[in-house]
Amino acid sequence: MRRGCCRCILVWVAVWICCALPGEGKAEHLYSLQEIFARALEGSETVGISVEDLFIARQTRRQAFSVLMPEISAFGSYTRYGLQDNTSSFFAQPDSTTRYGLTAGQQFTLNGKS
Repeated sequence: MRRGCCRCILVWVAVWICCALPGEGKAEHLYSLQEIFARALEGSETVGISVEDLFIARQTRRQAFSVLMPEISAFGSYTRYGLQDNTSSFFAQPDSTTRYGLTAGQQFTLNGKS
């Protein structure tokens, strides 16, 4: 056998022996049902508070990012004129009109609220 392999085996044997021997300072503690229930409540409250904090942080990040996004809106209209409207006027009138457009805007604020 090679020297490195022997050392590796000796280390694993030493670790196994140390884990197998009972520890002298180790005292077993048996928990009662009330103690387990109390620890579970403490843990669940901590987890619940952490979930709420995470939700608030995500909403704050979303709100901060939404201020950077421009507001975009589209509009359009179509008007068709009847035949009686065309014949009664002195000026020439088209049969229909179409109007459409797109607007984009950005709001900036100094106090951090939109």
